[in-house]
Amino acid sequence: MAACMPGRTPGPVGIAEQQQPCRYRAHPARRSRPRGPGVGVPSCHYPVAPRPDRRLAAEVPCDLCIVEPTTYRQHAMIRFIFLSLLAMPVFSVPAQAGESEVVDAWCDYLGNRLRSVSADACHAQNFVAAEVRTPQGNPLVTRDIPAAGQAGTEAKRILVIGGIHGDELTSISVVFRWLDWLGQADAATYQWRVIPVANPDGLMAKPSTRVNANGVDLNRNFQTPDWDRDAQDYWVKRTRRDPRRYPGKSAGSEAETRWLQDQIADYRPDLIISVHAPYNLLDYDGPVPEPMRFGRLSLNRLGVYPGSMGNYAGVFKQIPVITIELPNATSMPSQRDQQAMWEDMLKWVRHNIKDLAVPGPTAKR
Repeated sequence: MAACMPGRTPGPVGIAEQQQPCRYRAHPARRSRPRGPGVGVPSCHYPVAPRPDRRLAAEVPCDLCIVEPTTYRQHAMIRFIFLSLLAMPVFSVPAQAGESEVVDAWCDYLGNRLRSVSADACHAQNFVAAEVRTPQGNPLVTRDIPAAGQAGTEAKRILVIGGIHGDELTSISVVFRWLDWLGQADAATYQWRVIPVANPDGLMAKPSTRVNANGVDLNRNFQTPDWDRDAQDYWVKRTRRDPRRYPGKSAGSEAETRWLQDQIADYRPDLIISVHAPYNLLDYDGPVPEPMRFGRLSLNRLGVYPGSMGNYAGVFKQIPVITIELPNATSMPSQRDQQAMWEDMLKWVRHNIKDLAVPGPTAKR
């Protein structure tokens, strides 16, 4: 029996990890299994909603199918191929470059890599590069936007994270689009910290990959209380050693993960918005009422997984975490759909985050 190893557009996170059987879409001119590029795409039929009240299912393409039972040697070979691909840096700056040069090179790369991102607009955003570097030496970049008017430092803080999976290109592009809208009245009442690309090594790999340069899924590497007990076991038994979902050798083993945890501790956000693709839904973890719909995206809880951002921040730290899953990893939603999603999100924030107390430096989260 063939088992699906999800590629860039698999089923929902966690649900796809159940490795449902692969099947092939029938080609109109042939009854047998089609062969050749573009002629019949291997696909997997995954249930989208784990809850019994939602009986929806979605068929999504997967890039790689393998024959079971796979051996340890086969898994090792797959992992070796992944790491070999990731070992090719495509972005570099001189070792002694100043912060402005680092950010300028980062913006130039994004302008060339992403059709929806302008390098000139990126240069104008006053991004700051952290001292921390990724395994490939790439910068981790943020921008802080203060609240307008008298709100000042008492305004609620929102942390926005894009590109934690490097092959989810639209998750980066949408965050850049939001940067253009943060000056609007409804958004300007909050403080914002924006991280457009949390996994630059994955983005800059050829081709872009979900995992970082060490082959680790950053969204399975956070230091959650259940990581030591469950993460490796979950990866082996539930994902069948899927290299795209490898949680790492230990919790927080990756520089990017530790840096993101430090950002949460330093900024103390009242809300985290994490942008992903391509499952076309909303997910939520945390203490306030869940959002039901942002534009065309409706709530579909995916569950909690060892080492995930939702588990770490939403469950463990009790910070509301909204996960936005865009419908496509490489094609942007229409301008109208983006605007509707943005407006619904701000409306939800206005009604649900306003009464939360800003956590103090010693708050236990």
